[in-house]
Amino acid sequence: MCCTPFTAGIGPCPTTPRSPGFPLPALDARSAEGESTGTGFVVSSDGLLVTNGHVVDGAQDITVKLGTDGTTLPAQLLGGDPSQDLAVLQVDPGPGGLTALPLAGDAVEVGDPVYAIGSPFGLSQTFTSGIVSAVGRDIQAPDGSAITGVIQTDAAINPGNSGGPLLDASGAVVGVNSQIASSGGGNDGIGFAVPATTVQALLAQATAGASAAADAESASGI
Repeated sequence: MCCTPFTAGIGPCPTTPRSPGFPLPALDARSAEGESTGTGFVVSSDGLLVTNGHVVDGAQDITVKLGTDGTTLPAQLLGGDPSQDLAVLQVDPGPGGLTALPLAGDAVEVGDPVYAIGSPFGLSQTFTSGIVSAVGRDIQAPDGSAITGVIQTDAAINPGNSGGPLLDASGAVVGVNSQIASSGGGNDGIGFAVPATTVQALLAQATAGASAAADAESASGI
């Protein structure tokens, strides 16, 4: 039986989405302090990606693996919000563009089925499932800021999942997998995702900033 206690008796069980028919980006960020790995997801066909800020913080070189054949692309840090532990990257989308994941427009509720995709311990394209355990949680960003409205889930999230999407039953992104509560450093069934509404606000700022920079560069060349 697929229904959780929260959904039983309310209606048909939701259909479990398949893992997207395209590989999600695996990230590798190198800095003077070392190497950091994580996950991201495409939010626009022209090459915009979202990930966690702590994955790329201080990075001097960021590469993105978009396929399963080992091909990597350089990525540019376009913007971010350390207080929400989010970052926006830009890669060359190529002539065909990239397939983006939609951001969910509706808020999730406790008991909703959710699905996490990422690269835990370097195992790319790992797909796990669970439910929304709680909403409205507060967690602390790496810079000490409070991140509010966070989604708690029991979908398995481990090191390397950071920056990957938490999906609803329709395949839309409801959050960015960011942290876990764990006694041993691995999955204990308590994971946290920054909500999609926060991502939408960041993207609006990042794209506006990119447009302003492009306009300034164009004007300076006249």
